[in-house]
Amino acid sequence: ELDRALRTNTVDSFMDKYCVVYEEEWVPIERNRSRIVVLGSLTGNINEFLSLAKSIGIPKDRIEFINDYDELKRIDVSKFRYSSNYSDIIYGPNPHKQVGMGDTSSFLAEMKNNPSMYPRVTEAIANGKLKITKTSFENAIRKTRYYEKIVLEE
Repeated sequence: ELDRALRTNTVDSFMDKYCVVYEEEWVPIERNRSRIVVLGSLTGNINEFLSLAKSIGIPKDRIEFINDYDELKRIDVSKFRYSSNYSDIIYGPNPHKQVGMGDTSSFLAEMKNNPSMYPRVTEAIANGKLKITKTSFENAIRKTRYYEKIVLEE
């Protein structure tokens, strides 16, 4: 029944039916399973960002980048809802509307308004605006659940 609810995007109804209260921490962070997804255009080369992550203890295979504008427009953001595959989302500049948002004005607003439904979201901010620079990326990485649970607890 849970598998069906996950496939049909009816997890809320399933959880209500069984009086389950979802909290952010219910999804365990696992070194070889959890991933951080970076959504937004980068100000540099992906390899530079991967090297930076590796230098602070995040393996390269634990980070996924979706930074092409057309791909960002087409990505179905509902795939992140109740996902146990992602521990965190680092959010940078994105198209205003994306697939799977429903009536929400933006995906960032959807995640902020429903933190229990999504992985932890951390905005990459540089000079007061959404921008993924090496510095804003490093600051965001250090605020992720993955970093807190895996790197700091070693």
